[in-house]
Amino acid sequence: MTNIRATDALRLLNLEHGFDVSYPQFSRLIAAGRIPAERSDDGRMWLIDEDNLDRIAASVSALPLRRTRSAA
Repeated sequence: MTNIRATDALRLLNLEHGFDVSYPQFSRLIAAGRIPAERSDDGRMWLIDEDNLDRIAASVSALPLRRTRSAA
């Protein structure tokens, strides 16, 4: 089990799985418990088990993601 920061996990998901998910969307999914993650020892960041990335990719791709509003 190798834990990586949520920002790095999202980067890998976007690059390797063709996602176009923003960090705020990803963070909301973590906070809602839809993506398995745990807090770092200091509580400042979310950590994701790198072995779960394929499973996360499959579950996130099946979710309807709310679009953010553009600042028009």
